[in-house]
Amino acid sequence: MGRAERRAAERAKRIQNNKESIKMTRQDIRNMEDGIIQKTINLNADILMTCFALVPHDVYGFGRTRISKTLGAVDGMFGKVLDDELTMEDMKKRLEEETGVVLRC
Repeated sequence: MGRAERRAAERAKRIQNNKESIKMTRQDIRNMEDGIIQKTINLNADILMTCFALVPHDVYGFGRTRISKTLGAVDGMFGKVLDDELTMEDMKKRLEEETGVVLRC
Protein backbone atom coordinates (compact mmCIF):
# COMPACT_ATOMS: atom_id res chain seq x y z
CA MET A 1 0.00 0.00 0.00
CA GLY A 2 1.44 3.31 -1.06
CA ARG A 3 1.47 6.58 0.85
CA ALA A 4 -1.57 7.98 -0.98
CA GLU A 5 -3.56 4.85 -0.26
CA ARG A 6 -2.58 4.92 3.43
CA ARG A 7 -3.65 8.56 3.70
CA ALA A 8 -6.95 7.80 1.99
CA ALA A 9 -7.54 4.89 4.38
CA GLU A 10 -6.67 7.05 7.42
CA ARG A 11 -8.98 9.80 6.17
CA ALA A 12 -11.82 7.33 5.66
CA LYS A 13 -11.21 5.94 9.16
CA ARG A 14 -11.30 9.47 10.69
CA ILE A 15 -14.52 10.25 8.86
CA GLN A 16 -16.07 7.00 10.10
CA ASN A 17 -14.94 7.70 13.68
CA ASN A 18 -16.43 11.21 13.52
CA LYS A 19 -19.73 9.77 12.34
CA GLU A 20 -19.81 7.42 15.32
CA SER A 21 -18.92 10.09 17.89
CA ILE A 22 -21.27 12.50 19.59
CA LYS A 23 -20.13 16.06 19.99
CA MET A 24 -21.57 18.13 22.82
CA THR A 25 -20.82 21.58 24.11
CA ARG A 26 -20.52 22.42 27.79
CA GLN A 27 -23.89 24.15 27.52
CA ASP A 28 -25.45 20.98 26.11
CA ILE A 29 -24.12 19.02 29.08
CA ARG A 30 -25.35 21.68 31.54
CA ASN A 31 -28.79 21.59 29.93
CA MET A 32 -28.88 17.81 30.25
CA GLU A 33 -27.81 18.04 33.90
CA ASP A 34 -30.50 20.63 34.62
CA GLY A 35 -33.09 18.40 32.99
CA ILE A 36 -32.01 15.38 35.01
CA ILE A 37 -32.02 17.40 38.22
CA GLN A 38 -35.53 18.71 37.50
CA LYS A 39 -36.82 15.21 36.70
CA THR A 40 -35.33 13.94 39.96
CA ILE A 41 -36.96 16.75 41.94
CA ASN A 42 -40.31 16.07 40.27
CA LEU A 43 -40.03 12.35 40.98
CA ASN A 44 -39.18 12.96 44.63
CA ALA A 45 -42.11 15.36 45.00
CA ASP A 46 -44.40 12.82 43.34
CA ILE A 47 -43.22 10.08 45.71
CA LEU A 48 -43.65 12.26 48.80
CA MET A 49 -47.10 13.52 47.86
CA THR A 50 -48.25 9.97 47.10
CA CYS A 51 -46.92 8.79 50.47
CA PHE A 52 -48.65 11.72 52.20
CA ALA A 53 -51.89 10.54 50.59
CA LEU A 54 -51.55 6.80 51.12
CA VAL A 55 -50.24 6.67 54.69
CA PRO A 56 -53.21 8.48 56.31
CA HIS A 57 -55.51 6.28 54.26
CA ASP A 58 -53.73 3.07 55.30
CA VAL A 59 -53.15 3.99 58.96
CA TYR A 60 -56.28 6.01 59.81
CA GLY A 61 -58.70 5.12 57.02
CA PHE A 62 -58.85 8.68 55.68
CA GLY A 63 -60.94 9.16 52.58
CA ARG A 64 -60.89 11.58 49.69
CA THR A 65 -61.88 14.69 51.68
CA ARG A 66 -59.34 14.35 54.47
CA ILE A 67 -56.57 13.31 52.09
CA SER A 68 -57.33 16.30 49.84
CA LYS A 69 -57.21 18.65 52.84
CA THR A 70 -53.91 17.12 53.96
CA LEU A 71 -52.35 17.42 50.50
CA GLY A 72 -53.60 21.00 50.21
CA ALA A 73 -52.02 21.87 53.56
CA VAL A 74 -48.74 20.19 52.58
CA ASP A 75 -48.74 22.05 49.27
CA GLY A 76 -49.44 25.36 51.04
CA MET A 77 -46.64 24.82 53.54
CA PHE A 78 -44.29 23.82 50.75
CA GLY A 79 -45.19 27.03 48.92
CA LYS A 80 -44.27 29.06 52.01
CA VAL A 81 -40.88 27.37 52.11
CA LEU A 82 -40.29 28.13 48.44
CA ASP A 83 -41.33 31.76 49.00
CA ASP A 84 -38.91 32.03 51.95
CA GLU A 85 -41.77 32.73 54.36
CA LEU A 86 -40.92 29.61 56.32
CA THR A 87 -37.64 27.73 56.81
CA MET A 88 -36.99 24.06 57.37
CA GLU A 89 -35.42 24.93 60.70
CA ASP A 90 -38.62 26.72 61.77
CA MET A 91 -40.75 23.73 60.82
CA LYS A 92 -38.46 21.21 62.52
CA LYS A 93 -38.35 23.33 65.67
CA ARG A 94 -42.16 23.60 65.71
CA LEU A 95 -42.51 19.87 65.16
CA GLU A 96 -40.16 19.12 68.04
CA GLU A 97 -41.77 21.63 70.41
CA GLU A 98 -45.36 20.63 69.66
CA THR A 99 -44.97 16.86 69.26
CA GLY A 100 -41.57 15.87 70.64
CA VAL A 101 -40.67 14.34 67.26
CA VAL A 102 -37.15 15.11 66.02
CA LEU A 103 -36.48 14.56 62.33
CA ARG A 104 -32.98 13.66 61.23
CA CYS A 105 -32.58 13.15 57.51
